[in-house]
Amino acid sequence: MEIHNRNAGGYKVDSSLKNVYVLAGAFTDGDAVIPVKLEVKEFSDKKNTLHVAIALERIQKDGIVKQEDVSKDVARQYSPPSEISIADYARKINPEDTSFTKYFPQELLTAAQRSAVGHHVVIPTTDLLSVKIAKGMSDSERAAILSQKYLTNIPTVRGLPSHISSWEEINRYFGSEKRKLIQKIALEFGVFKDYKNEDIDLSFEFSNNNFRESYGKQKYRFEQFAKMFSVFDQVIHAAIGIEVHKREDYKPDITLKHAYVLISAFQDGEWIIPVKLEIKEFADKANSLYVAVSLDGIKMTEVSKQGTTENGVAQNSRSVTISISDLMQKVNPKHTNFTKYFPKAFLTEAQKRELRSHFEKMASEDESASSVRYQRRKTDTPEANEVLRELFANHEKLSGYEQYATELAAYQKLQHRLDQETESIVRLDAKLEALREQPMTRNTRAEMDRLNETRNKTQRWVEEIKRRMFAMEAKQLGKVVRALQKEHSL
Repeated sequence: MEIHNRNAGGYKVDSSLKNVYVLAGAFTDGDAVIPVKLEVKEFSDKKNTLHVAIALERIQKDGIVKQEDVSKDVARQYSPPSEISIADYARKINPEDTSFTKYFPQELLTAAQRSAVGHHVVIPTTDLLSVKIAKGMSDSERAAILSQKYLTNIPTVRGLPSHISSWEEINRYFGSEKRKLIQKIALEFGVFKDYKNEDIDLSFEFSNNNFRESYGKQKYRFEQFAKMFSVFDQVIHAAIGIEVHKREDYKPDITLKHAYVLISAFQDGEWIIPVKLEIKEFADKANSLYVAVSLDGIKMTEVSKQGTTENGVAQNSRSVTISISDLMQKVNPKHTNFTKYFPKAFLTEAQKRELRSHFEKMASEDESASSVRYQRRKTDTPEANEVLRELFANHEKLSGYEQYATELAAYQKLQHRLDQETESIVRLDAKLEALREQPMTRNTRAEMDRLNETRNKTQRWVEEIKRRMFAMEAKQLGKVVRALQKEHSL
């Protein structure tokens, strides 16, 4: 479908390269067709090669496949061959696969495909180091760029702040007291200010509100979280952008333009601690470092190079250089809220399994929640709410109001209990984390078993409370409105 000479457009310069042929192929898989992109290199003085063979996003057969009629005897021996119109084939390719659609004639493409190709920038491999991740890039484009990226000048944890005598002391605090202590440590290190990251070319602030959001996302390993603030400037400076998006699951904010996800790291002894950063860019207010969290440590020998030469420049013997792809592959698979932003080509099998499980769980929760949203749509409208407000304001002794007030009190009681039990789990996790860092004796193991049993019981009770609140939430508004309608013939 296309022939070109690409010596200066993405292939390494090779004087013996004559032409590059781009072909479109496909194979069937059940009810779907899998498009395949092939690139063949023709050389003047050596054997020609199939340079690239890539299977793309599947397409449903309906409407694009014509199947040849064959006799039953022949059909028993092999599946009937299928025919696909190149025009139909082209229009079904995912618009994001611009590295393929750019080779099709423009008249065969949809408006979305033409628009995507129009914004597509061909990235020569010789210049990948200077290219930044941008919104709209395909997964393969991000992988190509990030495969050439490194974290350099990784900072090492600085000395202790004045508020504590050792970093381990943080683990002796719980709940809000721990948060307040770490916030004081962050303040002492002067992290609440404006920053700029050169890789995404964006300025932003880190505020007390952003700290609280980050603390809530941290979940555990708060000692590492506190250590991160000792080298926060360097962590942000070294960070590399890995994905840009507009997230619909953020709280609705029409001024939100983009959200940037970056990866960074710092060194703590023999460990490399990955850091996830999320930055929000707004149209009419200051950009903010929305989330900064430290993840599970990785042995430095597994991901770093020391005293090597990079791009022809000798590195200091004490400096640490980390390949972005290597670092991503060492991130704990349980951190699905981070690995979901990694290019698919970088994911390990364990990370892929966890992501599949994560997305299946999300789909199940969305399906359960849809019934609640349906109930709300029937009753939680401006008109219905206005009727409720007026009636409750003027007739507080209505039986409908009394019923509502009673059930609301029960719901609030459950909410209070949920907060208590959730805080209890946080305290138990902190105790378990502290015990894991101690020598594993018989008494330590027995105490961990006891704490784990308590935590499991508490977690089951939390799930039961959520289930009860979920049921009340689904029924409450409908019950009140029906009672009021019956009494007042609304």
